[in-house]
Amino acid sequence: MTVTPGQAITDLPAVEPHVVADIVGALPPRLAKRLDSAVAKVATRPRSWSEDSAELRIAVDEDAELVLRTDGGTVTSAEAVVCSCLLAPACLHRAAAVSAAPLAAAQSDAGADDQPPPFAQPTSSTKTTTSTGPDSVPEGAVGDGTTPGASTAGKTAEDQLSPREREAASGLWQAGAAVLAAGTGGSGAVLQAELLRAAHAAALAGLHRAAAAAVRTTALVRGARNADPSFRLADLSAALCELLLVSHGLGADTSAHAPGGDSLAALRGVARQSYAAAGSLRLYGLFTEPVLTDTHAGAVTCLVDRHGVLSSVGDVLPHDGSPDAAAARAAAGRAVRLGDTMLSHVQLSGGGLSLSGATRSGTGRLGAGRGVRAIGAAGVGWTEAPLAALWEKPLRDQLTRALAAHSLPRTERAVGADLLFVDLTLLGPADGRLLARVDGTATPVALLPAHPEPGLAYARNLAVLADHPGLRLRAVGRLAATDRPALHLLAAELDGHRVNLGVAPLPPLPDPTPPPETGPSVAPASGDAPTHLLLRRTERALASGRRALHHDSSAPADVARLHRAALPTAATLLDGLHRAARDVPRDAFGRSHPDNPAQFARTWLAAVSYLSAFTTARCVDLWLGGE
Repeated sequence: MTVTPGQAITDLPAVEPHVVADIVGALPPRLAKRLDSAVAKVATRPRSWSEDSAELRIAVDEDAELVLRTDGGTVTSAEAVVCSCLLAPACLHRAAAVSAAPLAAAQSDAGADDQPPPFAQPTSSTKTTTSTGPDSVPEGAVGDGTTPGASTAGKTAEDQLSPREREAASGLWQAGAAVLAAGTGGSGAVLQAELLRAAHAAALAGLHRAAAAAVRTTALVRGARNADPSFRLADLSAALCELLLVSHGLGADTSAHAPGGDSLAALRGVARQSYAAAGSLRLYGLFTEPVLTDTHAGAVTCLVDRHGVLSSVGDVLPHDGSPDAAAARAAAGRAVRLGDTMLSHVQLSGGGLSLSGATRSGTGRLGAGRGVRAIGAAGVGWTEAPLAALWEKPLRDQLTRALAAHSLPRTERAVGADLLFVDLTLLGPADGRLLARVDGTATPVALLPAHPEPGLAYARNLAVLADHPGLRLRAVGRLAATDRPALHLLAAELDGHRVNLGVAPLPPLPDPTPPPETGPSVAPASGDAPTHLLLRRTERALASGRRALHHDSSAPADVARLHRAALPTAATLLDGLHRAARDVPRDAFGRSHPDNPAQFARTWLAAVSYLSAFTTARCVDLWLGGE
């Protein structure tokens, strides 16, 4: 395949993070300064794949050619990137190519059962469970009202960090703080490589959770700099917050509890997710959700055993950097990878399975090992046992569970921990959102698509529902922790007909009828709590760096406004963030010198953590009307 000059680089092979760090780290300082401009120039050079698609050749100059050799579609070593120019191997061409290529998605949590991971990050430590009989309940399952963070973060024998781990955690903290101080605009290829180098050192030291957060942060920084339409600043904020929080916790005094009450085992994380024997299981399909991230595409089906415990089975694979909704929809129509069953994910969501020799991870994912035997079985409706028990739990308890899950990285959450099972009445559209009256709530709830991708059916189905006020639904949604009560709708059941809202269109609905009760035209917002004044600064720092807050003349007035709103902690954090941005270290002669951005990073981390805790505290009040 030949690529013409000027065509955007979308066909570069994925590169392991440590390869980027090694090649960029070998650059002389004079060449490192030119790296960002060289990355842009790589996209203008003609390139072609070999017939077996194992080598990509790029004509970087008239008399120089760059070759990227892949193993399974991924560049796995620095030696696999070869340039024929005179400066090789410490040449700008090699560094520019690997800096422009997508980072290889982590595959380390597939586990021994060869089940593809639903997300592209290694999971943190979860306690493996054992089974002595059918339908044993794994720790952290939704059925017993707990979360993996609460049940798997116990003490371990290794209750102290080794010097190597401390050094790796310190390197991650410093690299993350440097990225924050520079912002996405200033975090070029060199800073990204430093962060990847720290991530590789952390992974080798066994700090897998922090290493995964660092790789995720780097990928999102690249997305911001490349104007990726799927990039969201909130995603980068969450990833960087996770990186700084975990690396700070690892560097804290280990004689006390780490931030958030996590044990060292949870802060270290694991490279592979363990699967334990679960015996024989009778499972009932709940719903199927298409998965589309910046690294993976596919589908995941949630199942429930007779004890009401949720499990999942997925068909999620890495993509080439271009998310494709068609791939997610196709995965939903493929046969489930469990035993010899021929049921597709969509068929399974309304049917059932009988498993023998089942394996299940601590977070509820089913393994697909060779010893697993599966046959299709009948399903039940959402109003029948054991599924009906999910909707019988009090809404307050469900909100508490979902909010606890939101404090964990997605790959550490128990299956279904962030879901709400509700009965609702549609109220119709208002203020650009579809509102509904959820049973047990005091205020209208906004129904949102579970994924913004227009190629998925979420938005179209919500538009259909908006034309049918008064319609009663039994629904499954993912809690949105926002300043208004909101729910990302995943699936619904109408008159016994179940619809996976991201995969299939809704069936014909009855004619619209007036809603049985009226409510406010919009869902109430937390307008009396101006925490957006602090949020604005944390996001500005993330996008433009520390210097963006250096001349923030409106900060003192906003600090006073937060005090008047009875938010003294937010006011203190905003004042501290402003001071940390203005604090320029000087020597005895008054000359400025390169400073350590650690203090700014600590203040930013405290502000982001406060905003997250404030949102959590407000969410239940907003849903239940301050009950």
